[in-house]
Amino acid sequence: MQTPQRAAAASELRLVNPILFVDNIEISMSFYKDVLGFAPAEITSNFVRFDSGFALHEGSSLASSVWGTDQGHPKWFGCRNLLMYFEHDAIDELYERTHRMLDVIHPIAAQPWGQRVFRFYDPDRHAIEVGEPYRTPIGLPLSVQNNPLSATQEMARQIS
Repeated sequence: MQTPQRAAAASELRLVNPILFVDNIEISMSFYKDVLGFAPAEITSNFVRFDSGFALHEGSSLASSVWGTDQGHPKWFGCRNLLMYFEHDAIDELYERTHRMLDVIHPIAAQPWGQRVFRFYDPDRHAIEVGEPYRTPIGLPLSVQNNPLSATQEMARQIS
């Protein structure tokens, strides 16, 4: 039997994955797979979903279902209106390994909030940011702090 709380939770809006419109699915898939190391979880002729939770869709093929036109419009892609944010435990190593293959916006730099990040463009000029794992003011990774059970376990680990 479904409780009222369970029924409400089942109907909550949830983010499945952000989808980047790209000009050429093969070039973009290769960039994210071969240069950045993301593993595709689903591939079709005009769509790629990566196991890390984002997807690429060839923009011209999606334009008809979104805007009712078959005309692709490349100027829509990478319009400085999106930043994909990733974290990596060893950003110095990642930067050294990849920066020669990237269109770097800036090298690794400390941000005003104390986190070190570097930023670059993908083939469609979407901005990508890679940062060291962000620690909240109480010293926990953001992904842990937002989960009370994980936060309690992490705090206990740090104390012991």
